[in-house]
Amino acid sequence: MFTATKIETEILKLLGKKDTQKSEPIEFEEQQIIEEICKTKEKDSAVTTQIIQNALEGCIAKGFASQASGGKFKITEEGKKQL
Repeated sequence: MFTATKIETEILKLLGKKDTQKSEPIEFEEQQIIEEICKTKEKDSAVTTQIIQNALEGCIAKGFASQASGGKFKITEEGKKQL
């Protein structure tokens, strides 16, 4: 069984945020995910854009996230179990 790494977990938390009007998880574009993770990371963290992209790909490969319509990404049921 796979488990999410720290950055993957941060991505899943972001993808797991609910739209308050629809009660459904919000779908994010890749650039939005990168920007949000960069905002929340520690100032002296070594997290780069490439590391975030690799973590997103890891989430997809492990079945924790999937690509939705319009190139956006969303959390899967398996991803919700990781949180």
